[in-house]
Amino acid sequence: MNTKKIAHSNLFSNIIILVIVVNVLLIGFQTSFKNPAIDRIQFFILGIFIIEIFIRWFGRNSTKEYLTHFWNWFDIIIVLIALIPTSLFSNGEIITSLRVLRVFRVLRLFKAFPELQLMIQVLLKSCKSVYYAGLLLMIFMYLYSIIGVTLFKGSTSVETAHTNGLDPFGNILEAFFSLFRVSTGEDWTDLRYDLLSLNVDISPVVINVYFLSWYVLSAFLLLNIVFGAVINNYEVIYATEKNDDDDDKLADQIKCLEVKVDRVLNQLDRES
Repeated sequence: MNTKKIAHSNLFSNIIILVIVVNVLLIGFQTSFKNPAIDRIQFFILGIFIIEIFIRWFGRNSTKEYLTHFWNWFDIIIVLIALIPTSLFSNGEIITSLRVLRVFRVLRLFKAFPELQLMIQVLLKSCKSVYYAGLLLMIFMYLYSIIGVTLFKGSTSVETAHTNGLDPFGNILEAFFSLFRVSTGEDWTDLRYDLLSLNVDISPVVINVYFLSWYVLSAFLLLNIVFGAVINNYEVIYATEKNDDDDDKLADQIKCLEVKVDRVLNQLDRES
């Protein structure tokens, strides 16, 4: 079997998937256990990754295709980082940084499963939509922060282990954090109850309308815009991938049919 067949075979892909899974598990074990046997196994796995790079290089369809494939560059960079011995550096911070970078080998698991690659494509494609949705959220959060500081500043406080009292609406930044807390649903009713119990100057209706309107606006409307954009991009990319697969299958079928037709024509020529 030549290198090209090996690089594109299901058996080779399944072996690499198994190696990646073992590698991921050992990385987790090494965070809690230090064992020379694990280091030797990791060194052996690194050798397999190096062999994989060479097999995929010599089994490539074209140099351009190989060099334009993101995961090929990712494999090369991660392997090169893993090959750098920590003994070359006396600086502990550099050694720690190298070890942290080696952890990114876990991301090789994305390469093993096309579905995970599809998710990454969806997230990257959704960046623009998420950016504008986030910008819209920040605009409304800024407006509500100004309203909150204007209405509730000095009306309530939160006791913490580091301060005697922290005003959740003492300034714009604190109001931002308080509104983010409301958006996540993290005990946001405590803010409302504190204002209702401690403040006599502001109508309870105003307090209720402020918190309920922001919660509905942020948690149910603006965040759902982000989810909707991600789901829409997933459907677009999935449809594109499916059409590409159908085109490839159709091209393969046409090629096989052409080969069969050529064989029949050659057979007829020999018989005539």
